[in-house]
Amino acid sequence: MVERITWNGSKYRRYPDSDHAANRSYFQRSMAQGTSWLHRDVWEHERGPIPDGWHVHHIDGDTSNNDISNLECVSPKEHAQRHEWSDERRARQAKHLDGIRHLTKAWHCSEEGRAKHREVGALAYAAFKPVPKPCEHCGRQFEPRQIGNRDKFCSNKCKSAWRRKSGVDDETRQCASCGQDFIANKYSKARACSRSCGNSLRGETMRARV
Repeated sequence: MVERITWNGSKYRRYPDSDHAANRSYFQRSMAQGTSWLHRDVWEHERGPIPDGWHVHHIDGDTSNNDISNLECVSPKEHAQRHEWSDERRARQAKHLDGIRHLTKAWHCSEEGRAKHREVGALAYAAFKPVPKPCEHCGRQFEPRQIGNRDKFCSNKCKSAWRRKSGVDDETRQCASCGQDFIANKYSKARACSRSCGNSLRGETMRARV
């Protein structure tokens, strides 16, 4: 099925049965340099050029109503805020993502994908402006290196010291000598709950060797 409309001497079409959402919703015409969309052509004819990357939104939600009074030019973020997703659309999007996720993994690992990551990373760091902040362990002012100023510590030394002091990496173990439970850092090799138990373990080991 094809719906046709003529505007300003040009013929536009949309395809209500298409699997592609944009083709179902918007009238378009094919041009040598690509696809031209009716709602965008109307805006540019009446209001002038559309800023790069910006969208033309249908105010009443009816994509067949392309009168200039029903159109507004908005940023991508504003456009997304004007369209609340239904549960059906969320479910459809989740199914689509599940179907292509394995394909994206292969692309991200490819040379093309890695090159794109480097390009995007370079652009992000070029625009990054560090904001000095105090280290959460020693209190010294430092300039974060992570984009978004997410760093909390001035150095790895302070980060490790904070983790040891906070006990975030602690776990409960059973002493190999006396059998009592004790707390130890999960990265340590401690097997005994105290120095005396540790000496007992070493003595046992030496006697076993003899």
